[in-house]
Amino acid sequence: AEGRSKLEALIYVVLLILFSGTIAYFLILYVRKRKDNRSLEHTETSPAERYHDRLAREIDPKGANLSEMTGRMSKLFREYLAEDFQIRTTESNVDAILERLQSAGVEAADIRKLTELFRKLDVIKFAGSSVDPAEFSLLYRTIEDFLVQRKQLG
Repeated sequence: AEGRSKLEALIYVVLLILFSGTIAYFLILYVRKRKDNRSLEHTETSPAERYHDRLAREIDPKGANLSEMTGRMSKLFREYLAEDFQIRTTESNVDAILERLQSAGVEAADIRKLTELFRKLDVIKFAGSSVDPAEFSLLYRTIEDFLVQRKQLG
């Protein structure tokens, strides 16, 4: 009887150690994961990087409805400009947007490209002209190149 109670006590001690070890293991995992998440939160991504990722994810250069894609791409680019350069793109005309970009230090060559981009986007939007794949590809590349360049700068 005494040997059996010692055996039961030993089993309970072993089970207690296993239970405590399991709790400690998952507690350590939780703390590490939380610490890793905090370090990820501190590495903020720039607006250019976020919008470049969104452009790649949301806009399909080989999509079927290029007019719709052009509108979505224009909206996405204007959202980026609003966030990164604090331009009220919905209320501003193209000249005001370009002037604000120029005062923010965007290079003259980029301003010329963006002037052409906005001119084409306005023609597509207001004249309702159809977008051919080559033109859409050019618009997409212009926006993508600008975002990549801004990503590298900041």
